[in-house]
Amino acid sequence: MGTEVNSRRGRRRRAWDDRAPTVRQIYALAAALCAFTEQEFPRTRADASDLIERVRVDIGHPEPALATRDRDETPLQRRLRHRRDRRAARDPE
Repeated sequence: MGTEVNSRRGRRRRAWDDRAPTVRQIYALAAALCAFTEQEFPRTRADASDLIERVRVDIGHPEPALATRDRDETPLQRRLRHRRDRRAARDPE
């Protein structure tokens, strides 16, 4: 019985490790990269877009400007919609 619990924990741990980084981790990474490159951390979305574009130009990115997206296409919106669909499928009325 103890082996089953440990193997389940191992699977859960691997699944947790494979998930996308958290928003907090992304901000920490961005702040660390700004500090490393001696850039000021952007205070607004416009400042962030400008900094991203400058960095992308510097590294030779083929499309330095960020593509604009409709609000419905953001990952958060897709994820929330997916959860609603799963809940509806699980709890049919």
